[in-house]
Amino acid sequence: MLVAMSVSSYLVRVVLGAWRAQEMRGEDWGAGLEAMGTKKKFWCQADDGRRYLFKYTRPGTGEDWSEKVAAAFGAALQVTCATVELATYEDHRGTLTQSFTDAERGEVLVHGNELLGRNDLEYLPLVHYGASQHTVDTVLRVLDEASVDPPLHREAVAGLTTAANWFLGYLLLDVLIGNTDRHHENWGIVEHDGPDGTYRSRQLFPFFSNRVMPASRPEFTAYVRSLGLDPMAADSVEILEAQRRRSRLTSSTTKTAREVSAGAAPVPVRDSQAGP
Repeated sequence: MLVAMSVSSYLVRVVLGAWRAQEMRGEDWGAGLEAMGTKKKFWCQADDGRRYLFKYTRPGTGEDWSEKVAAAFGAALQVTCATVELATYEDHRGTLTQSFTDAERGEVLVHGNELLGRNDLEYLPLVHYGASQHTVDTVLRVLDEASVDPPLHREAVAGLTTAANWFLGYLLLDVLIGNTDRHHENWGIVEHDGPDGTYRSRQLFPFFSNRVMPASRPEFTAYVRSLGLDPMAADSVEILEAQRRRSRLTSSTTKTAREVSAGAAPVPVRDSQAGP
């Protein structure tokens, strides 16, 4: 349900205990727990029949509004992102992220580390910190070799015709919002069998776990300066406004993400934390 409580212009959704109980009764959804990552979270089924992941916000981090704002940036730039709502559960702040997989179609989320491990026998999928093999070059190669298609629920954007194109667009969003947590468990693809069971379809999964850079990050000062602001004086609203101006400037360019990155050397994708 929606209540008369808001942060800026966003409503805050209240997660009911019955939603979590319904998830825990599901035969296919286990106990509603989410094993990936290190942050506390659980799956639930809302009154609208949809499945959501509730992620607790750690006190003093602003992780909830940060993820909501990042999703809004992505939508403005036509990047296919997870749908995020501000939420509370038993007086705990957090976010609700709607599931993109359809169990009736047999859809399964395959995280990036699993996909890379399957298609590159030398790749180490269980490394949680400092995964030096997780480079842009490796990801783009595997997306092509595994015949992964662009996101299914995407808006048509000229020049973005492959999963690799879209993944580079995802990384550009990370640059714009200062997200340093794009490790190999924070992206993935959706797999499901074809109608006759003779082939397996793969689409790039919408981007999730997107957050504006927190002040606790060591690179925060340099990032705020790159926005033309004073790190010691700028508040959150000023930083968000500067990021929005930058996103508008970036969205006006006609170059595709592939053109921007052509000829670039492999760049490690930062993995500052282990979980989404």
